[in-house]
Amino acid sequence: MQAHEIMTRRPVSGTPQMPLRRAQTVLRRGRFRHLPILEAGRLRGVLSDRDLQRALAAGVAADAPVAPLVRAPAITAGPDTPVEALARLLRDNKIGCVPIVEPAAAGGETLVGIVTESDVFEAYVRALGLAGPGSPLVVRLAAPAADLRRLASVLEACAAPLLSLVTEPLPPLPGAGADRPPLRLTLRLGTINPGPVRAALRAAGLDVEGPQSDAPAPAAGDREPHGD
Repeated sequence: MQAHEIMTRRPVSGTPQMPLRRAQTVLRRGRFRHLPILEAGRLRGVLSDRDLQRALAAGVAADAPVAPLVRAPAITAGPDTPVEALARLLRDNKIGCVPIVEPAAAGGETLVGIVTESDVFEAYVRALGLAGPGSPLVVRLAAPAADLRRLASVLEACAAPLLSLVTEPLPPLPGAGADRPPLRLTLRLGTINPGPVRAALRAAGLDVEGPQSDAPAPAAGDREPHGD
C-alpha cells in the first residue's frame, strides 16, 4: 500500500499571511489538526492546531499572520512512498501528518495530498483484517520455515478463511542460532469459532498461544443447580 492510495487529495491549505483567526476557523470547520501552508503555489510548511492554540493562549493577536508558527521545512514524502515508511516518518519525527508532494517544473514541490496518523491507522486496520468480524490466533514459530509449511497445510485442511498474517520477532531460544530467531505469528481468521483450527494446529505440533480448550461455557439453563 502506498501514499497515493490513502492520502487526502487536494487538501485544504493556507498562506503565510493568513490570520490566526482564519486558520482556526478553517481547522475547526474541516475537523482536522494540520494545515499545509503554501507560498506562490509551493509548499512552505505545516501549521498545526496545537501550535495555533498555544499562540492564542499566549496572547498572540488573532489577526496576526500564521507565518511565525509554520513548521518549515515540512517533512514530506512522494505518492509512491510505502505506508510503512510513512508510519516510521510519523513515529521517528513525532509529527501528525506527512504532506505528499511531487517535484514542480519550476522548482520546489507541489502539494498533491496529505497523510495523517488516522490515515495510517486506518490502512493498518484494513491490512490486518480488523474492519470486519474475525478471530485472532497466535502461534510461536521456533523453526519459521518448517513451521509455516505445517501451518499452511492445517489451514488448507480446515478450509480456514485467512484474513491477515503478521509476524513479530522474539528473543532467540537458548542454544538456537542467532540467524534464525523465533517468530510470534498472529493470524486473523474469518470465523467467530477458531477452536477447531486451534486444535488442529496443536495436533500438528505447533505452539499455539491461548486457551487449551475452546469448548463453549454451558448456558445458564444447562448448569446444575447449586445446593443450599
